[in-house]
Amino acid sequence: MALMLLNPSKKGRDLLEFLFGTKGQNEKSLAYSVECNKRITSFFVEAKPGHATTKILNYSTGSWKKFKSNIEEDEAIEMAFNIRNSLVQVLEKITDSTDAIEIRNMLEEQNLYTEQNWLKKYFTILYPDKFMTMLNEDWINRIFVPLGLTPSGDWFKDAKAFSEKAKEFNVDSVNFYHAVFKCATQQVKQELAELGVDTSKLAAPGNLLVNTRHSFEGIKKYIESEALQEKFENYLANRYNWGSTPKKITDIKTDTPNDKKITLLDEYAQKILDAKNTIFRGAPGTGKSYLAKSIAARIVSDGSKTSYKELSEQEKQQIEFVQFHPSYDYSDFVEGLRPVEKNGALGFELRNGIFKEFVERAKENYENSIKSQEDIEKETSIEENINDFLENSLDGQEFETLHGNKFTISSYDDKRIHIFIPNNEISHTLSIKIDDIRKLFASEQKFNSIREVRHFFGKKHATQEHSYIYILYKSLLENSVSFVKTSTEKETLKNYVFIDEINRGEISKILGELFFSIDPGYRGEDGAVSTQYANLHANPDEKFYIPKNVYIIGTMNDIDRSVDTFDFAMRRRFRFIEIDADKHIDMLDKLNDETKKQEAIKRMRSLNAVIEKEEGLGKNYQIGAAYFLKLQTISFENLWSDHLEPLLQEYINGVYNEKDILKKFKNAYNLISEIGENDYDD
Repeated sequence: MALMLLNPSKKGRDLLEFLFGTKGQNEKSLAYSVECNKRITSFFVEAKPGHATTKILNYSTGSWKKFKSNIEEDEAIEMAFNIRNSLVQVLEKITDSTDAIEIRNMLEEQNLYTEQNWLKKYFTILYPDKFMTMLNEDWINRIFVPLGLTPSGDWFKDAKAFSEKAKEFNVDSVNFYHAVFKCATQQVKQELAELGVDTSKLAAPGNLLVNTRHSFEGIKKYIESEALQEKFENYLANRYNWGSTPKKITDIKTDTPNDKKITLLDEYAQKILDAKNTIFRGAPGTGKSYLAKSIAARIVSDGSKTSYKELSEQEKQQIEFVQFHPSYDYSDFVEGLRPVEKNGALGFELRNGIFKEFVERAKENYENSIKSQEDIEKETSIEENINDFLENSLDGQEFETLHGNKFTISSYDDKRIHIFIPNNEISHTLSIKIDDIRKLFASEQKFNSIREVRHFFGKKHATQEHSYIYILYKSLLENSVSFVKTSTEKETLKNYVFIDEINRGEISKILGELFFSIDPGYRGEDGAVSTQYANLHANPDEKFYIPKNVYIIGTMNDIDRSVDTFDFAMRRRFRFIEIDADKHIDMLDKLNDETKKQEAIKRMRSLNAVIEKEEGLGKNYQIGAAYFLKLQTISFENLWSDHLEPLLQEYINGVYNEKDILKKFKNAYNLISEIGENDYDD
């Protein structure tokens, strides 16, 4: 059936119109049918975009278009042929056990654009047991929330999750969608009726499943009472967890002038927020790192700042920088053993690497942002009381375990309590995680023995730490610490940006199993992995994941041969944005001399024009504006002799006419259009 729809007998223009024809060409074409045929579009409930959404290939205003560009009919026929063959290859591999994610991977292997709605609709029609009718995040969210599912942002991954839920009820995804939609709208009708809202005034049933503040504004007018409007808004905010969605740059109001620089920053910032992982690629000195820092500042400040120097200390904690190098490895980036001195002897301790430490900060914010106000107040109260207890205990208060070991608290920090045990024959010091104490109190259980503490932490055998945790827990209770809820503001979700200069590092050695976790489609607990040192964790079953509020910006020099280690599995997890040498000339404002700046721009453009035309070099070898910032302290002559000439010599090293080419470069730099007396002296 599926293969017949692609009719292998069709060729040439017939094939083109069979797949992508418009109403005037072929009303029964594949693309037109799934976009415009009412019998088919009704299958997709509210999602009925027009034929223009078929951006791979369509016919418009007298010519064929590839995305938005006009192409010749022969090229369109060749594209249609390749698309038909690619689809056939995918369809032949699909079996009853193939899931939506596997199909997505097959489509990507065939270079088919999996974000295309017509393609999603086509596969939903062919495989209603594997796919779903919702085509955008808004509708997926509306249906997922009543089911207790969390949208991932990856349509194929969400389709798999939805189909698996449908199988629990022994129905296909499409019929399951209609059933859930009907039940969900009925439930909301009932809940709104209890609030006093007349749901009959709402324009369509779908409006009952409003899931964003923006869409709420659209139906607010149907609720006459302001008190009821507020109730409905609070109801929706809790249902869809509005507070846990990162702001988009386009939603951010700022007092910063809307000049060309800000517009460009916003354009890049939005791409990064959409993609999660982005790499700026280009020639050396084009301002990739400069741009990454400016965009990071823009993102973490909600659009109000464009420089890292302008950020508050808290905002700076939301950005981290790292530069890879040949000896940089997993233990530096994720976690590893580090030498420490204990009781005069050298030992090793497991420490978080820079990326894991950064992710833990982002994860704490993410988890706090989705907690209820009640939980936040409760945790704040516990935190304050524990800190008060520990502070008072630093005066030398003595404690004693059930086995008679006396100890004192010597110090504490954000994560650990450090205790001193003078009579312990093995070690006089021990560190206990403060989080373990917090968890005991947050559970609101009563613990009357070490055994109960051990069971709470899921351990088969008691450890030394459990004895001391239990005594500190009891001491907190015996000191009549009152865990009264403390009034505090709900934490808002923040964006965290990690910037890495990836050149010269061996990516697989640095990332290890995080190849999987950094995938935008596997952010959150769905992408949790056991790290290489998991057996050394306090809880070996603990898994590591990257939360959805972490954004990664990499910078890459195209001409650096070390980028060859950046394999294809890693490349598909990043969005690549090319940074041209001429694009960030604004950084030359730092020269504070308009005349010098304009001359620098002329020289740079003249030199780059020659480099781009040189055989074996090209655009990737152009000179970026960052080199010309050196003019703050040196002359144009010194910039050439000490920086640009050695670099260009390296570019053309070994070429038979090396001296002639270098002469050409210097003439261009000195704005000499023809050979003359000022030529480079051999």
